Parts: sequence; structure tokens; C-alpha cells
Amino acid sequence: ENRRTETAHIYSGVIAHMEAENVVCIRDLIGGEFCISSNDGEKVFSVIKSAISRGNKVCISFENIKSISASFLDSAIGQLYNGEVQGNIDEKLSFDNISPGRRLVAERAIREAKAYYSDPERYVAKMKKIFADD
Repeated sequence: ENRRTETAHIYSGVIAHMEAENVVCIRDLIGGEFCISSNDGEKVFSVIKSAISRGNKVCISFENIKSISASFLDSAIGQLYNGEVQGNIDEKLSFDNISPGRRLVAERAIREAKAYYSDPERYVAKMKKIFADD
């Protein structure tokens, strides 16, 4: 009897400390299959930020999405790295139903956001130099 009670207590404690995962279906959230505008990205960002701020993991589903722009990704995901969201965002964020090519675009948006938010002045100077050379 005591062993059964102890096991049940341990089991319920594990369940209580597990992190919930929210699945964000982009198509449902923005109401379409084209992820182009930064305004739509802001909608996605708000939902992701809220979930991560509560300690939840977030899986972003790109199911039935036909097009994704850099502007959308910067707004939806890049802003997560601006310092407002606490914790390791990379551990909290995952992608589902995303093609390898689109995954590369999303990963690049994350890299660029990290570079920008870690040192905005340096990042802007670097971009000015790159575009001045053209």
C-alpha cells in the first residue's frame, strides 16, 4: 500500500513538471496559405511569445503553407531573440511540416536575428559595408 502511494506521488510529480507543448498552426492563425506580411508575422509572434513566456514549448506547423517571406519570418520568429523572452528560445521552439528549403530560410532568419540583437550597431555597420560594396 505504501509503495503504491509513493509511486503515484512520484508519477504525479513528473506529470506536474513536464512542459506543455503548444502547436501553432500558422495557416489557421493567419487565415491563409501565404506567409508574406509582417502584420501576419506579428500575429504569430504574439502567440509564440505568450506560450514561451509561460514556460511552454512551441511547435510551429507550416502545414499547407505555400509561400513564406523573410519579412514574415523576421516578425514571427526573429523578434523572439530581442531579449524580451527569457530562457533558451532554441530549446523551446521547433518546426513541423516544413520543407528543407523553408527550414533553411527560417534558420537563416534566426541566425540574422541573433546577430542583430546581440550587437545592433555592429550588425548595421556590417550590412552598410556589404551594401556599399555593391
